[in-house]
Amino acid sequence: MRRTDRSGIGYHGDNVRLTLIRLALPLVFDTIAGLPVHALVVHVVVVLVPVAALVTVAVATRSRWRARAVRWVVAGNAVVTVLSVVAAQSGESLQNRMRQLSGSQVAAYHARLGHLLPWFAMLLLLASALSWWADRRGGRWVPVSVGVAIAAAIAAIIWTVLVGHSGATAVWHDIVNNTHAGG
Repeated sequence: MRRTDRSGIGYHGDNVRLTLIRLALPLVFDTIAGLPVHALVVHVVVVLVPVAALVTVAVATRSRWRARAVRWVVAGNAVVTVLSVVAAQSGESLQNRMRQLSGSQVAAYHARLGHLLPWFAMLLLLASALSWWADRRGGRWVPVSVGVAIAAAIAAIIWTVLVGHSGATAVWHDIVNNTHAGG
């Protein structure tokens, strides 16, 4: 049986929760204290992804550090992955708001790049998990995990720079080109 709520959104019995989640989720990524979540979270991600990448490589390459810290690196990379998802989703929410003002998609190139950043953060998470597993297994898996960590770190850092630069260009390019420094 199909029902409709006050907003006119239709649903079928068990799909009520799913519909409510779909409606509420964009609100979570929209604003905090009147500021766009994206503007707040993106700076954390742009700093933490490269730091996480370097730490992942450092811990993967040093057996002593790997034995002591790899589980914390995995946990940290999980947090970075979640934050990168929040940055991507909040960017989409901000883009929807900006589209209402301009009538067209704003920062389209940045959005395309930004939607992939969580996958690069996930790659770091998987590389650190492989280092943890390799540390427990030993043998030939340790050098494999080091190579994977290095490759994941390089990819994540490069992609973060590309995403960050495209976002900064989208925000600041016209302002810098149409003004001059010094008053």
